[in-house]
Amino acid sequence: MLDFRKHSTVLLALGALSLALASVSLRAAGTDEAEVRKLMLKLADDDKDTRKAAIEALMKSGDMRLIPFFKDFSDTKIFVYKGQLVQCGDPENACPLLDALTRAPLSENAKATPEVKAEWKSISPMGRGEANRIESARSLLGLYAPDNEIRRDSVVNCASNELEATLPTLIEMLSKEQNKRVHFALEESIARLRLLHADGKKWTPEYLDAVRELGQLCSARGLSKLQSLKEENMKESGAKDDAADKALATAIAQTESWQRKAHSIGHLFSGISLGSVFVLMALGLSIIFGLMGVINMAHGELMMIGAYATFETQKAFEWAIHQKGWLSPGAFEWFFPVSIPLAFLSAALVGYLMERLIIRHLYGRPLDSLLATWGISLVLIQTIRLIFGDNNGVNSPDWLQGSWEVTQDVQLPYNRLFVIGFCWLCILLMYVIINKTKLGLLLRATTQNRNMAASLGVHTRRIDGYTFALGAGLAGMAGCALTQIGGVTPDMGQNYIVDSFITVVTGGVGKLAGAIIGGFGLGMIDKFLEAIFAAVWGKILILLFVVLFIQWRPSGLFPAKGRSADV
Repeated sequence: MLDFRKHSTVLLALGALSLALASVSLRAAGTDEAEVRKLMLKLADDDKDTRKAAIEALMKSGDMRLIPFFKDFSDTKIFVYKGQLVQCGDPENACPLLDALTRAPLSENAKATPEVKAEWKSISPMGRGEANRIESARSLLGLYAPDNEIRRDSVVNCASNELEATLPTLIEMLSKEQNKRVHFALEESIARLRLLHADGKKWTPEYLDAVRELGQLCSARGLSKLQSLKEENMKESGAKDDAADKALATAIAQTESWQRKAHSIGHLFSGISLGSVFVLMALGLSIIFGLMGVINMAHGELMMIGAYATFETQKAFEWAIHQKGWLSPGAFEWFFPVSIPLAFLSAALVGYLMERLIIRHLYGRPLDSLLATWGISLVLIQTIRLIFGDNNGVNSPDWLQGSWEVTQDVQLPYNRLFVIGFCWLCILLMYVIINKTKLGLLLRATTQNRNMAASLGVHTRRIDGYTFALGAGLAGMAGCALTQIGGVTPDMGQNYIVDSFITVVTGGVGKLAGAIIGGFGLGMIDKFLEAIFAAVWGKILILLFVVLFIQWRPSGLFPAKGRSADV
């Protein structure tokens, strides 16, 4: 039998919730700010009863500023300093001290220095029961928040935390709610809360109506609830309800059908974003291989250089903000746009030096150039490992966090949307450079007939260096984009170099359209095969497909024509 009342902490919280709901719903009455601050300070008391009473009183205050405060309190970001509560998001980096309620800076120079940290006291929920009580308080306060996302999260939490006492309030909100996402969350939470039955009232017509309603909503959260109910009905020896079993089976089938479609859309989107990285890598690789015939095994490490340039840009902004105070905290949002040209320039410089110092002396010797670039890749990996260690990460700015919910349970993360858009911007820039600029004209002339271009005064060796730098810079920007959907490690390029070569071969060497179609196609196939088979088997099947494809079209989707076909 389902009986959430077996948790004593939840039982205690429900008693307080039923009393607090009336007070919270009034909202207009409110509580004096000075009184709210006194109650907040009681959360630092060592007596559990005092803290419990303070939480219940804060719930009744209706002060919306307590929603972020309770989250910071749960995340251990609240401290007692000189008799008041302060908030500090990153104590390790001497972040500014903020007022715990208003989030206003205490003073211009108030920061989490070692001297300050020696005097403050960290506070957080005492035990699981108090943590549940804090989460309940956040949910109740958030039901009346003006922000749609906060209100929606609070509605969902009411059902996730099984706050049955909130059911009348949610039903009242349903008739007034205008936002579609919040309205759907209300319908789902109401149906889930109606399934919190009292003993002896299970499988009634009203109960089965809630089951059917939850099935029609087809939500992922509702699916887990329906499946647990079906398992419970199956285990009831001698008391299995056939009507309930039929209703549950229908509801689960409806939900699973929609969830399969939602997952397919998610896999398609993930494949497109992964394909965007493949395209960026393949663009540079295709230019280098198509122009000079050099198989650059260090191309993945050039991508890694761009990723670490982004990581260093982030560290530089953090240093300027937290250590020196040269920039305001809001300036951190600009570190990623600044890192894009820096990633390009750093990778392009490394690529240019590679071409001038090593590869230039190995033209016409493909095996030697392959071995040399492989050796360069190993040197770059170990050098970066010695300097930075094995694992690092780049934090997304606020404008790249979160997701866009296209439809129910289909969410497109902003960071992956950015990667896709960034890829298409790079494609457009490459098209303009190759087809509309003097550098592109010289590049195409050298590619089609090197000797003729040289006889007309083109410095082909210089063009080789510029082209190699351009291809390396594109790899660097691919690494910059990859930091938003993956980690930063010294050997990260090894995971993408094979896929990049496959993209170039299947698309056609030196062909922009081939790199685009090959990259996106490979990314989507990769993600769909991962969903069906294990990741390793997915890679094996892709390689088998590529082998068969090359047997059919050795020159790729877009083979070279004219003089280029004879090279």
